[in-house]
Amino acid sequence: MGFVTAILLMYMSEEEAFWTLVALLRGTTLQPPLEGLYQAGMPLLQQCLFQFQELLKQENPKLGDHLEQEGVVPSMYCTHWFNTIFAYSLPFEQLLRVWDVFLLEGMKVVFRVGVVLLLSAQDQLVSMPFEKLVAALNGRKFPLLNRPPDSLILAALRIPVSKRLEQLRERYQLLQAEATAGVAGSNNSRSSGNGVLRPSHFGAPVTMGPLR
Repeated sequence: MGFVTAILLMYMSEEEAFWTLVALLRGTTLQPPLEGLYQAGMPLLQQCLFQFQELLKQENPKLGDHLEQEGVVPSMYCTHWFNTIFAYSLPFEQLLRVWDVFLLEGMKVVFRVGVVLLLSAQDQLVSMPFEKLVAALNGRKFPLLNRPPDSLILAALRIPVSKRLEQLRERYQLLQAEATAGVAGSNNSRSSGNGVLRPSHFGAPVTMGPLR
């Protein structure tokens, strides 16, 4: 939260920054809470990474598929986009434009900006192998950043995300519920028989050869 707090303190008194941070974390009538970005296990961050990956595939299947084939997942390059609201990643002038929109519409702008940054470099990214992809995605050399700061926001706001993010949120929660139910069912089957784990539950015993 340090990066977020630092941005607030640049333009507010300490008290105003504190209560603004509280509002961001707890949520308001217009915006959902962001505390899940920083809680143990980072549940909201995990959801955002899932949504971002699927949103990118929808916007540019070729680029999304290439990243997946190379084994590059969002947690390798855009975790700090979400938990610092780009404060770690963007040049200052572009960052201020992003924060103007963030304070108005919340996390949607992070998805929008992240997608347009990747789309601006798609011709280069689709030909890169794993190592170069990770380096490029963690850099600040996206072509869109070479243009006037307002260009970034104008491009980002052209991407409709509200309905798709809600659909992806519901899909993520369903997958999480199914995974939790699967783990619970597995644990129940292992503990059958008066709560005692039986050797058969672990497969055949392992025979060790002589030490040499």
